[in-house]
Amino acid sequence: MKLSDFLQTWDGHETENRFSRVIIIGLLVVCVITSLAAWRTERSIILVPPTLNKEVEVTRTSASSEFKESWGLFLAELLGNTTPANADFLKTAIEPLLAPDIYRSVLVMCQHFPGHTVKQLFAAIRSLRATNSR
Repeated sequence: MKLSDFLQTWDGHETENRFSRVIIIGLLVVCVITSLAAWRTERSIILVPPTLNKEVEVTRTSASSEFKESWGLFLAELLGNTTPANADFLKTAIEPLLAPDIYRSVLVMCQHFPGHTVKQLFAAIRSLRATNSR
């Protein structure tokens, strides 16, 4: 019997409906699994400093030395060009980026500027990094 003749009969329609139900249930299971996987996936936000010009690698626990150097130069320029007018802004901008061991000393430096008329200008000529940095 040909497939086209079989599908013309009532048994053919029932068989086609059962097959369609199995496919629909399979697709539903795939959709649920995909939804759960997307819901459980940790969201990540990637911040790229403006001085980045090389390909870098960033994982959950480490980053390439080029990435660290780029962030270091960016923060050095921010902090090096501090004026009394932008000291409060810099303090709030860099607070979340500072490591705990330098947090207090950098914030103390930013707090000294608003009452003074001192201005700093900074331009990086070169950067050096430790070879065993993490």
